[in-house]
Amino acid sequence: MEGTDLESVFQRYLDNEYTEADLSLILEAIVNGDLDKTMTAEVLQRLSFDDSVDNELVDHIADNVEQHLSRTIKPTKVRKLSWISYAAAILFFLGIGLYFYSIRSDRSDTSLQMAQDDDIPPGTDKAILTLEGGNAIDLDGKKGQIITKDGIITYADGESVTETESRQTRYTLSTPRGGQYQAILPDGTKVWLNAESSLSFPPKFSSSDRVVNMSGEIYFEVAHESNRPFKVNMNGQVITVKGTSFNVNAYPGEEVNYTTLITGKVEVLTDKGKLLQLKPGQVLSNDGLRQVIQQANTEETIAWKDGHFLFDKKPLKEVMKQISRWYEVDVEYASDDVYFEVYGGGFSRKADLRTALNVLEVTGDVKFKIVGKKVLVYKK
Repeated sequence: MEGTDLESVFQRYLDNEYTEADLSLILEAIVNGDLDKTMTAEVLQRLSFDDSVDNELVDHIADNVEQHLSRTIKPTKVRKLSWISYAAAILFFLGIGLYFYSIRSDRSDTSLQMAQDDDIPPGTDKAILTLEGGNAIDLDGKKGQIITKDGIITYADGESVTETESRQTRYTLSTPRGGQYQAILPDGTKVWLNAESSLSFPPKFSSSDRVVNMSGEIYFEVAHESNRPFKVNMNGQVITVKGTSFNVNAYPGEEVNYTTLITGKVEVLTDKGKLLQLKPGQVLSNDGLRQVIQQANTEETIAWKDGHFLFDKKPLKEVMKQISRWYEVDVEYASDDVYFEVYGGGFSRKADLRTALNVLEVTGDVKFKIVGKKVLVYKK
């Protein structure tokens, strides 16, 4: 089917004016990989709650997906799944990637269903702005990002956060577990803070350079100024740029920190005094002893900024660290052998915790139980 025809069918689906034939075409397009990520996410989201879907049609689509899976994956990995799980699984294994879906209780295989335990909503836009004297301001996530200009901080709608131009020499913007936030710095540089991250910056940058300090994970889009370099201090390293976009992952207590260049040029002065340069699409990993530069999966690296979790052959332990920060939960493992279970795929950061864990259960060999603010991980 031509792309424009498929878009028309998809629009009828969104308008709830579709026929059974339209739905069949859409589901076939998912199976064949003809539907783009956004459309696929929308269909899977809606169908997971749609009781009107014809069972024979569902079975037909599930058969097609099973055949596709059997050609793509080792037979031992193909399980008896519900139709919506099949659609999700094929997205996982074919790398189509970003989607959000829920598994319907009445059409799910009971072996894949989680117990009706507690559930936890996703994180939200929230942060704290700490002034030099220690006073803290809880920022209103509903008002959007903060903007620093001429020494004054405002929300995007113009409402003041700091009353007048103060004598502050440094601000610290920090996000808690379950929080994320955006800001525009005095020079126009845009920053996105992931959960449990902090950024320290002045009300005004000096005439010679622009220096910030950070921890956690932050994505930068640096305003270009050829005569005034932008410097990021973190864990003894100094990243220097003039105008570029890059992501830094440097959480306290983690053995390795990562600097990923998306566009432009970056110089990194390591804590050992070694000067390294990155090209677009490269990532520098530094564990304090070794520094390694290699090609990065940039889509995976910055998916969080765009509202998604995306995992490319990621060990379960690393996946659950991200889950823990975003959903404000602790994770306990029944045994050590599940740490290195590898996952690929993704889901929306707007999904509640049970939905997120359902996605992981579909394609993995572990199961999860939510108890209060804790996630228990078991081998299937």
